[in-house]
Amino acid sequence: MAERFAAYLLTQGVDSIAELEGDAWGIWIRDENQVHRAKEELAKFRDAPDSPQYVEAQTKASRLLREDEERRKRAKKNVVNMNSRWRRMPNPGRPGSGFSMQSTPVTLVLIAASVIVTLLANFGNNPENAVYRGVMFMDPVHRDADITVRDFDQPQFRLTDIRQGQVWRVLSPIFLHLDILHLLFNVYWLFLLGSQIENRFGSLVLGALVLSMGLFSTVMQGMFPVEWGGWPWGGGMSGVVYGLLGYIWILSRFDPNSGLYLSQLTLILMLVWLFACLTGKVGPVANVAHFAGIGSGMSLAFLRILVSRK
Repeated sequence: MAERFAAYLLTQGVDSIAELEGDAWGIWIRDENQVHRAKEELAKFRDAPDSPQYVEAQTKASRLLREDEERRKRAKKNVVNMNSRWRRMPNPGRPGSGFSMQSTPVTLVLIAASVIVTLLANFGNNPENAVYRGVMFMDPVHRDADITVRDFDQPQFRLTDIRQGQVWRVLSPIFLHLDILHLLFNVYWLFLLGSQIENRFGSLVLGALVLSMGLFSTVMQGMFPVEWGGWPWGGGMSGVVYGLLGYIWILSRFDPNSGLYLSQLTLILMLVWLFACLTGKVGPVANVAHFAGIGSGMSLAFLRILVSRK
C-alpha cells in the first residue's frame, strides 16, 4: 500500500520514497514544502486505498519514471567533458596535449606557404614583382587600364587572366599578405583554429575546408562590384580564418560531440573586428572575403551536422 501511495504522489507532482522501517513503511517527502500536501493526500488514501485512482496511479507512475530515465540518458549524451576537451586541444607548450609537428602538416604547410609567398612578393610593395603579379586574382597591371568603373565590374574583365588559363588565381591570393601585421594576425589564428580541426578530424578534412573556403572567399572578393566592397587585388588568409572560425563556432555550439571548442571571448573579439572593418577606419580590408569565409564555414558546419544525423 505504501508503494501505491508513493506512486500516486508521484503522479501528483510530489516526489517521495517508500521505505520499509522494521515492520512498518515510511514515506519520505523530498521537498519539505510538499509535506503538508502529502499529509492531506494520505488522509484521503487511508479512506479508500483501493480506489481506481490509486490503483491506476502505479501504472502511470511507472511510465513517468521511464520517461524521466530516458530524459536523463539524453541529457547525459549532451554533457561535454571539458577536461578531456581541453586535453584534445593542440597546445605546443602542454605535454600530452596531442600536439606535434607531425599531427598538423596541413596547418604548418599553409603557414609556411603564406610566409614564403608574402616575402617573395615583398608584401606587394613593388607592382612589378613577378610573384605579386602572379598570385593576385587579377594581374595588377590591369589597374592602369583606361576603363570605366562600369566596365571594370564586368565579369569578363575581372576574369581576364583566369580566362587565359591562369586558374590558380582563384586560390593563390590567400597566401599573399600586404603588411606584417596582416601576416602575423592570420598566421596566429590559422595555427589556433586550423590545428584544432586537423587534430580532431584529420588533414584531409582541414585541406578540403581550406580549399572550399579559400576558393569561395577569393572569388567573391574578386568578382563583387566595387561599390559593394569587391576588389580583385585583395589578399590574405583572412577569409579562410573566418571560415574556420565559423566552422568551429557552429560545431561547438550545436554538436558537443565534435570535440571542438571556441571561447566566448575569442568569438566576441573576432566578430567585433569583423564589423569594425566595415567602418573603413582600419584601412582597406577585404570585407567581402571575410563575410564569404565565415558564411561558408558556418554552412559547411551545418551541413556536417545534418549529414551526421541521418
